Amino acid sequence: MGQSAEHVAIIMDGNGRWAQQRGLPRLAGHHEGAKRIREIVQACPSVGVKHLTIFAFSTENWKRTQVEVGGLMRMFKRYILREAQDLVNEGVRVRFIGDRLRLDKTLIRLMDELEALTAQNAKVHLTIALNYGGRDEVTRAAQRMAGDVERGKLAAKEVTAEVLARYLDTHSLPDPDLVIRTSGEARISNFLLWQSAYAEYEFIDTLWPDFSAWRIYKIAGQFWIARAPLRSNSRMTQDRWADLPLRLASAIVLLLIFSASLYVGRLGVLALGLVAVVAMQWELARMFGLSGSRLLAVTVVAALGWLPMAVQPVILTQSLPLAAAAGLLPIMLGAAFIAHNRMVYIGYGALLTLGMLSFWFLALTFGAIGIAILAAVVILSDIGGYIAGRLMGGPKFWPAISPKKTWSGTVAGWALAGLFGLYLMQHTGAWWSVPAAITVAFGAQMGDIAESWVKRRMGVKDSSQLIPGHGGFLDRLDGFIGGAAAFGLITALFLS
Repeated sequence: MGQSAEHVAIIMDGNGRWAQQRGLPRLAGHHEGAKRIREIVQACPSVGVKHLTIFAFSTENWKRTQVEVGGLMRMFKRYILREAQDLVNEGVRVRFIGDRLRLDKTLIRLMDELEALTAQNAKVHLTIALNYGGRDEVTRAAQRMAGDVERGKLAAKEVTAEVLARYLDTHSLPDPDLVIRTSGEARISNFLLWQSAYAEYEFIDTLWPDFSAWRIYKIAGQFWIARAPLRSNSRMTQDRWADLPLRLASAIVLLLIFSASLYVGRLGVLALGLVAVVAMQWELARMFGLSGSRLLAVTVVAALGWLPMAVQPVILTQSLPLAAAAGLLPIMLGAAFIAHNRMVYIGYGALLTLGMLSFWFLALTFGAIGIAILAAVVILSDIGGYIAGRLMGGPKFWPAISPKKTWSGTVAGWALAGLFGLYLMQHTGAWWSVPAAITVAFGAQMGDIAESWVKRRMGVKDSSQLIPGHGGFLDRLDGFIGGAAAFGLITALFLS
């Protein structure tokens, strides 16, 4: 098996129960469930999923009430019309499987048009099972194959499992590696009976409308970990070091920029901090779906809120509540625009604000030297943890959020930070340098974990592409945010 589940199939169950639990009509659950599809499709590339097959409507679903069936058919048409252009733009190829004969002509035409429109895309292959049943598919395949035998195109003795598979609706697709069913039901409901002979099944209690990209990341991470021993040593070695040159190059460029700001002094550090915090606020709002005028509004408010502290940083010490309010203002504005995952946005936004306020305080109190020490601890713990984790491997630190992080790398990061703290203690006489450095390293790692969790929750791989070849400011500075918050706390405790 490969590094990840390249083909994931999902039985999207629980829409009706989700609606009933909220006193809503069943169709409201189906509409809410349809919103999850885009989120899951967008998450697929980040976890190595190239093929996603979803069970939208089964051959047995015609037994439901005419109201529900009619509403579902109208919803399918609206979904195709609404999502077509976005699917094209996002590189998604769409295929439909199932018996189309019972569907109305308008829906069939829309399905054909969407397949043709996305035929050249290859980033994600989305297969929608509509009026589909596993037994029905095998029956139709056997009928087509029998017709070819009758017409002399195929000899009976040539019939094999491989030949029959070529007559299935999924003949151009790989078999699924993993089948997920939501809502707690532990059955496969006539879905991909032939294709899933060797697939693994994951039955989860979450109702489909509550399913999220976070679940995909968690399940895919567990799938990857379970198969890590099956990978060849040479492939594992290649994987361990493949991204090191790019990571180092990115770190060098950022380090040069950061060094230049330190050379300029406090003003340079604060100016760099202003650029970084505005960029991170923009990335965070964008990750949560804001765009256009709303995204611009959050960015402008972030710039206006943090600019006075960059120009007159003494504001931070004279009125901490005012400074905190200014930092949180863009977060609260963004939260007013966000429909889903609002508390996640507010929570991470609060962490970002705390980290940047601590950064400002350190720059004001200790100048460039305080920021240099913070940077040294964060970078040493990051590089030490990265190299040790690749060399030593071992148990994962938090596999559901960050499958590549290991306990060996985490502890090595603490150890290297502790050695740096020992160096500081010998030269400054500050006995608390060692525990402070280790705490900052821990804060940096938690900042990295927190940002990874938010990205997985929102189904994105990178916060943005503002830093060529790497991602965004949040991707690069997540550790600094957590480390700065920890450094600020340590400073307050030991210097109070």
